Amino acid sequence: QAPAHLSCGGKRASLGLDPDLDDKALFDDRVLGGGDFAERVLKLSAPAVADKKCSLAELIDLVTRHFGIDKAWVSQPNKNRILSRAKAVICYVATRKLGVKGVEIAPALACTPAAVSHAAVRGEQLVQKETDLRARLDSIV
Repeated sequence: QAPAHLSCGGKRASLGLDPDLDDKALFDDRVLGGGDFAERVLKLSAPAVADKKCSLAELIDLVTRHFGIDKAWVSQPNKNRILSRAKAVICYVATRKLGVKGVEIAPALACTPAAVSHAAVRGEQLVQKETDLRARLDSIV
């Protein structure tokens, strides 16, 4: 038998590895394995999004208070350094912790979805450095 190609999941790859799987079972392209296994894996990987504790508006309120800026500023384009840092933190927490899509965040922050993605990377670094901010965020997300 040829070596298995493990860079993808789905029906074809899963059946190639385990012919005992039911050909009529449900499969997920993101997971290598049968339907029951894929369902268990996806349920285990989703609790952070499912347990969302705050809305985007609440997150914006908390972050702007932490940085000492007016929350109305986040909805305006501006290159102010403190505002940029606040937006980065909002992007990180909203996308990675709350599961909000960039296209939903972008209008609230007066930016593009691509800018949300780039800002989230910077936001992660800021949250890791600022223990006070991280503690505040952990209480709501």
